[in-house]
Amino acid sequence: MASNSSSVAANIARRSQPAKATKTIPIVMLAVNDPVVDKILHGANPADLPVAGATQFTFSVNREALKRLGLSLPGDIGTRVDEWFE
Repeated sequence: MASNSSSVAANIARRSQPAKATKTIPIVMLAVNDPVVDKILHGANPADLPVAGATQFTFSVNREALKRLGLSLPGDIGTRVDEWFE
C-alpha cells in the first residue's frame, strides 16, 4: 500500500509541473469589415483618408425589455422600427 501511494504521489508531482514550451507561435485572428480600418492596418496614413460616416441605420427594439420595464413606444415611433425581437 505504501509503494502504491508513493507512486501515485510521484505521478501527481510529475503531472503538476508546467509544460515546457520549445517554440512560441502567436495566433492572431482579426476580422475587419470596415474599409477604412482595413486601409490603416495595411499601412495607409489615417490623415490622408477621407472622413466617412454611416450611410445606413437600423432601428431595433426588444419587445420583452419594453414589457419588463412597463414601457411602450408611441404609434408613430413604433411604425419606424426596422427590427422587432424578443
